[in-house]
Amino acid sequence: MKRCGRCQATILSSELVMRARELVFHVHCFSCAVCSTLLTKGDTFGMREGAVLCRLHYTELPPPSPPQLHHHHPFHPQMEPPSPRSSTPASGGRPPSPRDHPRLRPTPSRWPTPSSTELPPPGRRDGPGRGSLKTSKR
Repeated sequence: MKRCGRCQATILSSELVMRARELVFHVHCFSCAVCSTLLTKGDTFGMREGAVLCRLHYTELPPPSPPQLHHHHPFHPQMEPPSPRSSTPASGGRPPSPRDHPRLRPTPSRWPTPSSTELPPPGRRDGPGRGSLKTSKR
């Protein structure tokens, strides 16, 4: 179910709506966020930060300032340099091993098993609805 972009109430599938970008509004909620003038089909409006504005207020308000971009070289512009805390391995200071890396970690199918018996998850007992022991037959 969709919610109105103004009042946040649920919009029923039988209701008439007004759409603006990805937002949906009740017809009676589709109004200027500054002066509350009801906007109807064919009216010119603008949007800033998810708010609907009539033509007058959209043109009178100063344009939003461009986002400040900070470039930290040689890092990616959106990444922060690593902090001393984050550069320490999570393993308590020991160098990373292949077991720490998910792609290099052995998969369960490669682990040696003492038999071909599938055990239930730890902490669970055998019984109805709780899993069961299965032995493969060859």
